Amino acid sequence: MPPTSEDKRLQALQDLNILDTDAEASYDAITDLVTAVTGAHMAAVSLVDRDRQWFKSAVNLPARETPRSWAFCHYAIQQDEIFEVPNALEDPLFAENPLVTGDPHIRAYAGIPIRLPGGEPIGTLCAIHNEPMTLDAAQRRHLASLGRMVEELVAERATSEGHRRLALLAKHTDNAVVFTDRAGRIEWVNPAFERLSGYALEEVLGRKPGDFLQCEDSDQRVVESLSQAVRDATACDVDIVNRSKSGRTYTVHIELMPIREADNVCTGFMAIQSDITEQIATAQRLQQSLEEQRALMGVIREHTIFSQTDVNGVIFDVNDAFCARSGYSADEIIGKTHSQLQSSGLHDQAFWDGLWETLRKGQAWRGDICNRARDGSLFWVDTIAAPLFTPDGRIEKFIFIRFDITQRKKTEDGLVESQARLGVLLDRLSAVTELGGIGSWEVDLESMSPIWDSITCQIHEVPEDYRPDMETAINFYAPEARETISQAVQTCIETGKPWDLELPFITAPGASDLGPGCGTRCLRQWAGHPSGGLLSGHHGKTRAGGRAPAAQDAPGSGSGQFRDRRLGRVSADRRLSLGRGQPASVRRVAGCTQSDARGMAGEGAP
Repeated sequence: MPPTSEDKRLQALQDLNILDTDAEASYDAITDLVTAVTGAHMAAVSLVDRDRQWFKSAVNLPARETPRSWAFCHYAIQQDEIFEVPNALEDPLFAENPLVTGDPHIRAYAGIPIRLPGGEPIGTLCAIHNEPMTLDAAQRRHLASLGRMVEELVAERATSEGHRRLALLAKHTDNAVVFTDRAGRIEWVNPAFERLSGYALEEVLGRKPGDFLQCEDSDQRVVESLSQAVRDATACDVDIVNRSKSGRTYTVHIELMPIREADNVCTGFMAIQSDITEQIATAQRLQQSLEEQRALMGVIREHTIFSQTDVNGVIFDVNDAFCARSGYSADEIIGKTHSQLQSSGLHDQAFWDGLWETLRKGQAWRGDICNRARDGSLFWVDTIAAPLFTPDGRIEKFIFIRFDITQRKKTEDGLVESQARLGVLLDRLSAVTELGGIGSWEVDLESMSPIWDSITCQIHEVPEDYRPDMETAINFYAPEARETISQAVQTCIETGKPWDLELPFITAPGASDLGPGCGTRCLRQWAGHPSGGLLSGHHGKTRAGGRAPAAQDAPGSGSGQFRDRRLGRVSADRRLSLGRGQPASVRRVAGCTQSDARGMAGEGAP
């Protein structure tokens, strides 16, 4: 027999689960026969463990085990045939052995190795005598025959133990396990099969699995493969759709294995069924996701400036738009970094460090980047950079998706420059209006709150910190003028049409003035948004300190407290808020008020 590693031999002995078990009559009968046919005073079935020899059966031996270092059987299991020691006192290997010099005073030994079906030698059947002895040929044959009987007992135990372990495993596994006879009829199923199929063991005994599990969705080619494997007593490995007792279809992976006896005759089959329904569904979802990802990447590559880099930022893929905008060919780009090709010098190192730090943390980054094309021209791109990951969560590469915003940047820069120039003009105009006595006002359309400057307050002879509401502000106009001014405001809000009207309005008692009036429109930055509107007028001297008219003090209300009626010029326009990339929206209406008392002298309050 080929040599067996000691670890494998010991594992086979442990798997047999025979050490330290109770005595068994079948083994005891054999050791009794050994003493009868050999004339030996002692006999044993000895099993050689790692550090001891243990006797499954023994005749006239005083102990159930001894140290392995004392064991004659240690040498016997290394042989293919019977190992004999005719006189231990004359054998240098054993002359000083404690079993020779002491109890039981062994003098002669003959042992034949006991092997498992796999060839592992686990012990011996041995004849031991207290006098020197040599077996004759007949005694040797008898000992060998008895040894084969022990091997049969051991093999039967190994098979039984294997079945026990297999049954225990099958009972507790999540996979469905089915045992059938040679014809494929069910003899046993485990609880997992019952859960998966919905059928109890007593419902399926004696039935072939295909008779009640297969359905119209079962692939007939797979069905034939299983049938052929049963006919030929061969293994089979397939996937098939089954239907449970409740009508639910599911897919299982079946490993069909023939069960063979010692003579290699097939006596049945074992089938292990793994439910792969969710695996298939997951694979389908993954495939769909990959297809959607490919479609998305196709759109990105077609409509953006696109590139991919490795984890070190080295470019390995660009699209045609990248080449067209940068002026470089793909061959010139591949293998280089973005900074080597396109650095404009406009961004400092901290900017680039922040970008790469964000990406290497596994996070996406977005921002505006100024690049330099091959011809030296600068162009701006709105850039989205993001990491892509391997299945185990490591960063595999980075993708860069860009939109050309050069024109937008030029527009924004021009607007900033225009606003700066306009600010200077408005500052100058503000000084002029202050010197000319022109009052200005605005209406915030979100809150509908009028805002008067100090000159407007002077014209209407109210304190400079006066803050009217919309109704009160309208009531500063004469009754016959209120519909006109209200309509002008509404039209300006809806259409942007400015107005320049000469209307009678009310001031505090005793005030009088006259003068020309005019209105104009311009843009101005307001609270961070480009806004428009300025209305101007002119007035003469005024008298401040009067009380502002509330709604109940309006002309015609009968209060009689506001009797000074004048002619004034009012002009206005609406202001617009221009959000980045958004259409203009009306935010404010602005205008100015000019006092003009010409032709109004002598008129009293209505």
